[in-house]
Amino acid sequence: MNARQLVKDDDPYYCENSEVLEVRGDHQSFNKAIVALRVAMSKIAGAIEDEEGNTLVYELLMHHKRLLHDRIDNILKS
Repeated sequence: MNARQLVKDDDPYYCENSEVLEVRGDHQSFNKAIVALRVAMSKIAGAIEDEEGNTLVYELLMHHKRLLHDRIDNILKS
C-alpha cells in the first residue's frame, strides 16, 4: 500500500466528496467563502479599471484586491 492510499483511508478531509457529511459540509463552507471573495475581487477589479486616472484611489483599490487574494490563499491552505 502506498502513502497516498494510507492518507485517503485515514483522513476524511482528503477529498471534498467525503462520505462523512460533516466533512463535506466543512468543505462546502470553505468553497462558498472562496467564491464570495472571488466575486468581491472581481468587482474591485472593475472599479480599479474605472479609476486608472486617479492614482490614490487606484492604489488603495489595488491594495484591497491583494488583501482579498491573500485571504483566498489562506482559506485554500487551511
